[in-house]
Amino acid sequence: MENLVQERTAKLKETVGDLEHFSYSITHDHARAAARHAGLCGLLAESCDRCMSPEKKDYLRRIATSAAGWTGSSPTRSAMAERCRQVWALVPWMPPRMLRGMIESYPCFQPPKPRVRIEGHIPPVLANEAGLMQCFSNLLGNARQIR
Repeated sequence: MENLVQERTAKLKETVGDLEHFSYSITHDHARAAARHAGLCGLLAESCDRCMSPEKKDYLRRIATSAAGWTGSSPTRSAMAERCRQVWALVPWMPPRMLRGMIESYPCFQPPKPRVRIEGHIPPVLANEAGLMQCFSNLLGNARQIR
């Protein structure tokens, strides 16, 4: 029995190590992509500030804001693993608030484009932010295509 427990513990430690490596890789890739996006936004803002309409400046601001959550200095592996745990954590969310923010930030829902209303009661949910946003984004995109 003791040998079986030791074998399973060893396999579990190996699996945890593999998952940590995987989560580090994903988080690192996201951080690098966000840093690139933030840097490109800065370059575009500097080079086109005078020729850019307020609407385009607002789009650029939205991109930079989205990227800001992932940028920063090169974190250590443990810091990256902690960031990944935070990103994938289940936390309480208010879907109506999240949906309103998404609708306000999506250019395809701004006038004169189709108008989206949130009707009825949507209860708070315990969810992963990225996953929930992806679900709502897909639903909003699909609803837009149906019209």
